[in-house]
This record gives sequence, structure tokens and C-alpha cells, in this order.
Amino acid sequence: MILRLKAALLLLLLWHYVGAVLALGEMNATSSLSSALGPSGLRMNQESSSTANKILYFHDELGGIPSETSDGALRHNTMALSDGLTKYGSDATIIFRSDLTFYLYNGVRVYGLRNSVLQIDGHLKFKRDHNESFIPYDSRFVNPHNHVPSCFSCKDCDNITLTSAKEDGGRGLIHGGGPEWWGIPFIGYAQRLENRPYLILFNGTKGLNINRLVLQDAPFYNLQLTNVDHVEIHSISIVSRRTQQQTHSLVDLSAFNTDGIDIAGHHVHVHDVDIWTQDDCIAIK
Repeated sequence: MILRLKAALLLLLLWHYVGAVLALGEMNATSSLSSALGPSGLRMNQESSSTANKILYFHDELGGIPSETSDGALRHNTMALSDGLTKYGSDATIIFRSDLTFYLYNGVRVYGLRNSVLQIDGHLKFKRDHNESFIPYDSRFVNPHNHVPSCFSCKDCDNITLTSAKEDGGRGLIHGGGPEWWGIPFIGYAQRLENRPYLILFNGTKGLNINRLVLQDAPFYNLQLTNVDHVEIHSISIVSRRTQQQTHSLVDLSAFNTDGIDIAGHHVHVHDVDIWTQDDCIAIK
């Protein structure tokens, strides 16, 4: 009788042990599955995920030429960025390396970009094409008041981020080459009036985030946002000035119409920005 009780007790303990092992295995399997699930609970395709987040370097895969300021290099970089973003920029991160400076003409144009990050760790510097014949007419990118093409313009784009990821916490630079367009104080304005390029133009963009950048010396408005939706701008500096005086001197004020941020759209949040320009800091239109 005692032997039977011991055998039954042993079988009971063995049953509980097997059950615990099976439960632990199920928990581990669930944990492994959860790590491969997206927020919707569907299994993520790892290959598709990596493709959707491909990384491209402007100086490498897109063929950008750093440091050179010749007419040929500027034309090349302008078209390389326009064509590279249009063909390969969607579902990608485009990196401008922190130790490199790229010179371009105004006229970078991108249409229909999707799910793209422009990580500007270095410097983008736009220069004036004095011939003003380099960029052909494109009805999709017509600016009001017959402005010459914007330095950088993005039309009908979705889910776009302009940012920097510099390890020292610094900010990438986009320089508009304003002094070339402003000309001699007051005389330059009389010559060109408002026929100058925006530094950055987003038209018809949904889902836009701009942060950790310096926008400097726009020829005209620094950041023009038209017909945009769900936009956040933060942690940027916008500077347009002729001198380093801590006042708006008459000389500085001759850099006319260098608005900081002009906005026409919905659900726009601008915070933690510093702006020093010679016209409106932020204008709601």
C-alpha cells in the first residue's frame, strides 16, 4: 500500500514538472514571436523592413561631389540631389556626412517623395547661378510672384524629416547664399525686388518634421510651408543678417523679406526655435 502511494506521488510530481516545462516553452515562444511583431500584431518581414529603411550617402551612392565650388560641380550636385531623391529617396535615409560640405545651385526639386529622412550632419551651401538658365521650367514648381526656383523644394511629399544626428549634439547647416542675392544694401533690393529664391519650400506635404538644423542667410523666405498638414518644427536656428551687430541696423535691414517661417496649413506645431531675421519671424498665412 505504501509503495503504491509513493508511486502515485512520484507520478504526480513528474506531471507537474512536465507541465511547468511546457508552460515555460510556450512563454519563450510567445516572447520570441512578440519581438518579431509590429505594433499591429502582424509579423514583420525583416527583409522588407531593412529595405524600407535603406541608408544612402550623398557623396557615395548618389554621387555628390564635396568641397568643390566650380560651376560643373555645382550643376552636378544640384541634379544629383534632385534625381537621387526622386529615384531613390523614398523609404530611405539620405546622409550628408558631418565632415563634408556640398555646394549647389538653387533649383533642387523633388516630387512625390515618401517616408524619407534627410540627415544633414555636414553643410549644404547654395550659391547663385548668375546665368539663371540652369534649371528648366517645371509647372509643378511654379512659385508666386515669378520667383526664381527655390534652393530646395518638395512638392506633394509625405512623411518627410529634415534633421541632423551629429554625435556632439550640434546641428547641420543649410546656407542659402543670401548675400549674393541681396547685393549692395538697398541698391540690391531695387534691382531684384522679391525675385529671389526661398531657401526651403514644402508645398502639399503631409507629415513633416524639421529639427536640429541651422538655416542661414536665405535669399528670400527661409522656410515656406504651403498647404501642409501635421508638421512639427523644433530645435532649429534661423539666421539672416549682414553683420554680427546685436541690433537690426540699417545695413542688416537691407536684407529684405528674409522671413523665418511662413506657414499655410493645418496641425502645425513650432516650438523651441530661435530666429533672427530682417522681417517676420513666424507668419501665419
